[in-house]
Amino acid sequence: MLFSDPRDDEGRGGALASAQRRAETEAPCLRYPMTDSLVYPPRDWAQSKKALFRRSAQVPAKALEMEHVYGYSSQNSGRNLLEGRVDGQRVLVFASAAVVVVMDPDTSNQRLFLEHTDDIVSLAVDETGTLVASAQCTSLEDGSKVPPVVLIWDIATLEVLRRVDGKTPAAVIERTVSGLCFDSSSARLLIVGADEKHMTNLVDLKSDPAKVVDAVPGCAGLPGTVTYLERATQSVAQAFCAESVWVMTGLAGMVKFWVFKPDEAQQLTLVKGKYGRAMSPTPRVQTAVCHLAGDDVTFTGGSDGRVYCWRLGECLRRQQLHAASARILSLSPTRDDKHLWTGATDATARCWAVTDRKFQLLFSVDLSDAGAGTLSRLPAAGGGQGPGGANGGPKPRGGNHAKAPVPRGDPRGVRVPAPVPGAGAAAIRRRPKEEPKKTWVTDILPMQCARGDGAFLCADNGAWWWVDLSMAGGGVDVAEEVFWFHGTKGVHAVAPHPLNSHLLATVGEDGLLGIWHVKQRRRLRARQIGEPGSAVAWSPDGRHVAVGCVHGHLGVYDSETLDNLVWMRRTKRQVGVVRYSPDGRKLAAGFHDSLIRIYDAKNPTKPYCALRQLAGHSAVVNHLDWSADSSLLQSNSAAYEVLTWDMSRSRNIQENGDTVWHSWGRILGFPVMGIFMEGWDGTDINAIHQSTDGQLLVIGDDYGNISLVNAPCIVRHAPRRAYRGHCSHVMDVQFSVNDRRVFSAGGRDCGLLQFKVIDAPVSQVEDYVTGHGEEVCFPHKRISQPAWLSEIYQQHPSKQRGAPTASKGGAMVAAADQASSKNRARQSSSSGVRVRGKF
Repeated sequence: MLFSDPRDDEGRGGALASAQRRAETEAPCLRYPMTDSLVYPPRDWAQSKKALFRRSAQVPAKALEMEHVYGYSSQNSGRNLLEGRVDGQRVLVFASAAVVVVMDPDTSNQRLFLEHTDDIVSLAVDETGTLVASAQCTSLEDGSKVPPVVLIWDIATLEVLRRVDGKTPAAVIERTVSGLCFDSSSARLLIVGADEKHMTNLVDLKSDPAKVVDAVPGCAGLPGTVTYLERATQSVAQAFCAESVWVMTGLAGMVKFWVFKPDEAQQLTLVKGKYGRAMSPTPRVQTAVCHLAGDDVTFTGGSDGRVYCWRLGECLRRQQLHAASARILSLSPTRDDKHLWTGATDATARCWAVTDRKFQLLFSVDLSDAGAGTLSRLPAAGGGQGPGGANGGPKPRGGNHAKAPVPRGDPRGVRVPAPVPGAGAAAIRRRPKEEPKKTWVTDILPMQCARGDGAFLCADNGAWWWVDLSMAGGGVDVAEEVFWFHGTKGVHAVAPHPLNSHLLATVGEDGLLGIWHVKQRRRLRARQIGEPGSAVAWSPDGRHVAVGCVHGHLGVYDSETLDNLVWMRRTKRQVGVVRYSPDGRKLAAGFHDSLIRIYDAKNPTKPYCALRQLAGHSAVVNHLDWSADSSLLQSNSAAYEVLTWDMSRSRNIQENGDTVWHSWGRILGFPVMGIFMEGWDGTDINAIHQSTDGQLLVIGDDYGNISLVNAPCIVRHAPRRAYRGHCSHVMDVQFSVNDRRVFSAGGRDCGLLQFKVIDAPVSQVEDYVTGHGEEVCFPHKRISQPAWLSEIYQQHPSKQRGAPTASKGGAMVAAADQASSKNRARQSSSSGVRVRGKF
């Protein structure tokens, strides 16, 4: 790599002895383009500048390797949880953000497919369970649109076998993909697009590269018109006298059958489903499809809670299985094809016995309280005596899975804490009463594994439940929560435990606070806080967890029991960041009203009472850090301001470059001057965190990337290792306390990625070398330049006379940091400030 090192100050006309004397009495400070505030390097800047510059201009000798993904995408059309096979063992296949996860259902070990760069919108597994097709939506690369991409890959080796995109001859795939489905021989793949005509492409996978043999319009309508695509059984195909038949459903009660006959034309034939007069009124949407082996009929689930039976494109009958207001989102037959699972938006999953195409209810599982970790079963309705008790329902369950009592007047099951003695009137406030949103059962996957013969029930709140079908009528616990994460609203903040490297706290827009064990890769406990969360932090001793909320509330919880200790609000503006001081005595919270509020965390009579508020920022406060001795607090705002606060005087002061910071999570300052890539501004980076040893910085940006750079980062557009996996703004990134892992929260992609830090010696690599989910990036033209524009030397704070004046409210406006460059130049003659030229 070529280097353009900054020239030494001593070589610009000053003697070495003079420079040493100046270093004793004058503090260096730097100006760089991202902020008008001055930033302060270490006191030995003149001696260490060259070494720091060279290190910053190198690719880090450490790398990240993704080892686990929490969360799954439940909002896509079609099936989102599929079954595959690796070496004869059954595995789960699902998508989370831009990652396809292959997970062992018994051990929860994961293998990750990382070849996608944007949202995965559709999945399909062939009949043998060894081939997977995954599609991503239209993405932007270098400012230009990239058409949707479909990858066909081997589930055992994760090797891409075929690729279908905009460059594939005769392929017509625009906007995104509504559905994917293999045929029975795995030789063809049906792809339904999401353009106005929903172009349907039949792809021949035997040819290399893949070839589109037919592309015809499927239906007219906006994206989202097609809701489900499923391959029919051989019995249905024989009834149509065809080799393969696919069933497509959508809006306006649409049911269509794609028929393929292997003739010379290699064309698809469309058969439209007909309801007949007896089936009026028809459902607004058909949302699910399934087939039973050995039967030549197709079952579809509608938005009216009914299941419809079809044969040769004609609707034969229908039956009400859920409430009329509930949409059936999942239809899944058991492995013996004697029972059928249905899941709907009324928060229930029901198991039915199928006899002569008629359904009799066996039992029902209620997931209405699944977000709080509870599950109960409803008695069967409208049927005869079931195997579990009267009316066909199972006996009530007890134990840890019993439904928790809900306090009167609290419809969401959120327990309102008792007031803390002496906490004051502003400390405890009752949460607003809102009607709870019903949990949607989005996917049901019957499977036989080490757990037994049962089914996975998946809800839109991110929870998976295992229900043992063989024990369903025994009156014992048959349901177990095996997977959980924040739902479809996103995760906003993550905080590793300050002492235990295996514990992690998360909070999301769904209002859930979760504590995780990252080694066991499972959730330990969770609770509903009653409001969308935006920030989270542990106390230094790990006993308390502080949570900031979108609507201005600040809550403190016991980390062992998650009992609410404090719930207060002094503004309706969002809490942007919360940080405990290293000594644990204070809690600082930055708000979107541009104020920083300090609370007394150790007050014996008034826990977390307000101490003071710091005013000085002109925009949202989004980053805070404490000094190691808890005497200073430094903050960043959305107006690119850097302010340093003296906690003993509640004043804004000039920073000392020798300050040792307990942590670094600010996007502005000396150690992070070079983190911005070319063309970026302060809004492109959302989160940053420095490792405990101070050697690395991990960065989360607006483009779904996790980047690793050397610290301090003082080279413009510094070299970095970038990792993909997220497909939304990365809202938070954190090192674990032992620097062995990195965690990233993906915001609206609802994913939490867990990386491990590995050794990766720097070698001679070319520009933009792409590995397994990794991209090595160098500056433009690979010539390193300093990130700062100029150096300023002014009298050291310890040598200055007097103290800055305080502003109204006990806060002080930083004179040097807030003055414009014109005023600063005008005052330089009288203040003793000397401005060094650009490099």
